Amino acid sequence: MSLNINRWIVEISEDDIESNLDYEDLDNSLFSSSAIRQIANIDHSRVPAQSSFSSSEITFRAYFPPWRPSTKLCNLKTRFDKTILTQYPCVPCSYCSRLQYPTKARWELYDRTIQYPLEIVYQNNPQVKLVFHTDDSKPQRIATCSSCYNSNNHFKIPVPDPVPIEIQNVPLYHRIYLSPIHLSCSLGRTPNANAYTNYRHLTGTFTYSKNINALALYSGTIGAILSNNQSPNWYHTSLDNASVWLRNNNPYFKPYQTLANHGTWDGPPVIFPTASPSNISQNQTQPIFNINSRPSGVVVTPYDFNTEIHNEDFYYSRLMAGFLTDPNNKKLPIPFYDKNIEPLLFPDLFPYGKGFYANYEKSGQQYIDSLGNYAKSLLMCPDPRWRLSWYWPHYIYLTIEKLRNHQNRTRLLNQRNISSSHQLTTADLITNSIYTGRPIINETKTTTVPSYIRTGDSYFRQKEHHINTMVQGFGLPQIFYTVTMAENHWTHLHKILSKTDNKDTLPSNRPFHTYLHYHHRLSSIHQNLWKNPNMTNWGNWLHHFE
Repeated sequence: MSLNINRWIVEISEDDIESNLDYEDLDNSLFSSSAIRQIANIDHSRVPAQSSFSSSEITFRAYFPPWRPSTKLCNLKTRFDKTILTQYPCVPCSYCSRLQYPTKARWELYDRTIQYPLEIVYQNNPQVKLVFHTDDSKPQRIATCSSCYNSNNHFKIPVPDPVPIEIQNVPLYHRIYLSPIHLSCSLGRTPNANAYTNYRHLTGTFTYSKNINALALYSGTIGAILSNNQSPNWYHTSLDNASVWLRNNNPYFKPYQTLANHGTWDGPPVIFPTASPSNISQNQTQPIFNINSRPSGVVVTPYDFNTEIHNEDFYYSRLMAGFLTDPNNKKLPIPFYDKNIEPLLFPDLFPYGKGFYANYEKSGQQYIDSLGNYAKSLLMCPDPRWRLSWYWPHYIYLTIEKLRNHQNRTRLLNQRNISSSHQLTTADLITNSIYTGRPIINETKTTTVPSYIRTGDSYFRQKEHHINTMVQGFGLPQIFYTVTMAENHWTHLHKILSKTDNKDTLPSNRPFHTYLHYHHRLSSIHQNLWKNPNMTNWGNWLHHFE
């Protein structure tokens, strides 16, 4: 039996000839199972006659040039570096003052006979002016947002109060101690306790409750703020001058003669409930307090809320938000629906007690924006105090989530308590409220649709169902991208942070601008590269996941 082994060699380029020299000493017997068997049985008494085999070598010379980006791709990269990634929200709308990207601004003809809201509100701030289009060949045009462009129903412009020097001198970390409010943490209630008592507090090591329903009930909607940065000394000398100014100028603080909150032997006064890591191992060092490091997150529950939170007995207007320290140094309970919570919590943002959300209702003005639009208007306005605040973005987000979950009033018929032979009428589903006497839907015969925090398990499970539906409709994707943030390596972001607001270049202290830059970067790649038929031609069905 004769064997012939052909060895094929493809030379990539002339520079790689040296790498092929390793094959010259290649043992051809490795390619023949018969040769291996003969070598193994060479000393056997009944070894068969050896078969002769020969080998031949066939060489192909091919050249594969290295990949080089096209001219269009190089031009796009240059455009990203010099134009797209350098943009940030810096153009205020002439009507609602919301900052926007220059490329997304709408331009409206300038009317010299009227005074625009941006000019009226920021007339004492020379840094905030109307932005005109740079094209001088056409009539003058001013910048507006897409919502206010050629519309008679403009968003209401926020009117920020001037911040006095006494409050400006208080460091951001210490400003929260001007508030007389003590918010409680709702990470669960004690089972079988009075429904109208205060939320229990988190102290010591954080552990999960064995009763999942008790944990889910009221939990996550006002959570503890995660912080591994706690000062051993909460007091600052500037707090005294700031409290005196508030007592003389803020109507909510006039009854107070001294600083409303005082520290205790256990530490600083608690304004917002905070959670910090405990049980630090011996190999870990105790974190050093940094007065310039802001809180990093909020503790929320990933579980679905119990359907009982949508019943009338658990309506959010009867929930207790915490305690208010009155001028006599007594702690009085304050309900969640109290419209004065926001100015009492953040006197540094509303020094004259005006401009907060519920204040518009008191003044009788028609306020069409929701709480979410109100928060967006303040975060995007030229005055940076709200986006630089340590706690206001956390508070407003959790408040919106609380309202969204407790206002879920859609009810379904409860089949367990209804006999299949008895057809209910509309009158059978109506009963009287035990609180107001008004007719309401009978809660014993109906139930609500479960709700959840938008970052919980059910939220991502819903997104997973969306992906499965898309895969079933379009087939398996050929490319799946996962995108993460690398904010510490983005030179464009650091340049943006260095010239905006307080010019702090630490991305963790500037979450608002950091997120906007990340979203702008991702959406620009999506529109200019992934969906561009001249670049990738991947089609319109392209989704990115964070």
